[in-house]
Amino acid sequence: MAIKTHLQPLSTIVVKPVDWLFYPYIPYGKVTVIQGDTCSGKTALALDIAMRVSRGLPMPESDRPTSKGHVIYQNVEDGYADTIKQRLDNAGADCDCISFINDPDQALRLDSPELLYHVKESSAKLLIIDPIQGFCANRDMNRANDIRPLMRSLSNMADETGCAVVLIGHMNKAARMKMLYRGLGSIDFVSAARSVLLVTRQSTESSLRVMAQLKNNLTQQGESLAFEITDEGCIDWQGEIDTTVDNLLCGDKQSKGKMACDIITELLKIGPVHSQAIFDACSEMGIGKRTVNAAKQHLGIKTKRICDQWVWELP
Repeated sequence: MAIKTHLQPLSTIVVKPVDWLFYPYIPYGKVTVIQGDTCSGKTALALDIAMRVSRGLPMPESDRPTSKGHVIYQNVEDGYADTIKQRLDNAGADCDCISFINDPDQALRLDSPELLYHVKESSAKLLIIDPIQGFCANRDMNRANDIRPLMRSLSNMADETGCAVVLIGHMNKAARMKMLYRGLGSIDFVSAARSVLLVTRQSTESSLRVMAQLKNNLTQQGESLAFEITDEGCIDWQGEIDTTVDNLLCGDKQSKGKMACDIITELLKIGPVHSQAIFDACSEMGIGKRTVNAAKQHLGIKTKRICDQWVWELP
């Protein structure tokens, strides 16, 4: 068998610092995920960042001008004419510097070669994909084997071009699962990302939104930032806010029984799961076995024994 690989000593690797579009939230050359519930303000946040790149304006809570550059914004939920362009105009964006890949013949995927081509051709500093779910055609979003190659391709493209890649993701309904597990689809989306941001309302009664960092593999996590959305769909930044992801989660006064039902349903929707994994996931959220078993009975969960372990599955 002909071996094409070789061992490369790490001593031959030149160390390079991480460059940031929006420190410490969005790095260049890496993938960032912004996730949140419907109408939380994810798209408004993405458009505000795109506007700042298009004009070379500082990022929120920063006095350092951003290097002006090109943005590619791919959206499959909102209309470019009646929503995206209007919001960017309202925000004062330079729309000559913001484009989208117009392909009427096929749907783009996260590993489509067109992404690499147009990022290189335009020397784009920022690529926004909104939402992730619209760019996984013919792939099962809940299967790691389907999602890992897509994310590997996207990460390689970001590394090769130095472009900051931002993926907008919806969240599932298991409101009390750990936030990193609440992204719709496989955990491999957030595993491949170097930064993960949560966008949510401060509370159900408040108009104030919060951008909180859930994950940062490159430096210390950033402070939570507050903002409001104006009638024109623009963002009015309110500065740092003294809150944590746990505090934001506690704004939902959901009962532990409902929490357990949500977690069980979310874990089992991709297929049977060992009962201990379910008990462990619920335990992390402070839910005891008695509550879990009551939720199991309420949902009508089926059980079977495989290799001396109990497995649960949805009815």
